[in-house]
Amino acid sequence: MKISVATGIMGILAVAIVYTVLRPDGNTVGELETQLATSSQTMVETALDVPETAQKTDAQKQQVSRENRRKEILETFAELQQSRKKLKSYANLLKSKIWGLELPAQQARDVSHKMRRAYAYLKNPTMLGGYIEPGEIRNEIGKVEAMLLDLKEVERLIGDSQHSED
Repeated sequence: MKISVATGIMGILAVAIVYTVLRPDGNTVGELETQLATSSQTMVETALDVPETAQKTDAQKQQVSRENRRKEILETFAELQQSRKKLKSYANLLKSKIWGLELPAQQARDVSHKMRRAYAYLKNPTMLGGYIEPGEIRNEIGKVEAMLLDLKEVERLIGDSQHSED
């Protein structure tokens, strides 16, 4: 109990010190932000004597790079949607094949785990706005591909068990 009290007191002191440092002359945070913005703006203007045309080309380059990035994200997300659709149809196909099938206990647990994992992934998909970079979407495509491989293994297990019953 004594340690938590000491930790709490130290935390309060740290907050007070940070508050004092950020607000030295009774200025509000908004006033500090405007002072910082004006001082940095004058520093940029004086330090960089860049012609306006160069600044416009930089802005145009940034706009083009944003558009290219957005196109890449949209294309990659379309691939993700296709792979999710493939996963859903494959999981539904396997579900119909499994219906009423008797499996050994360990195989049944493995099949159940893999099927539930696939359906859980499909239940709450991340939408387009949830991704910042195309690399994140590619990671999701990799997850879907791994689940497809798991479902192919499930299909193999189902086929083996059906052949052993015959």
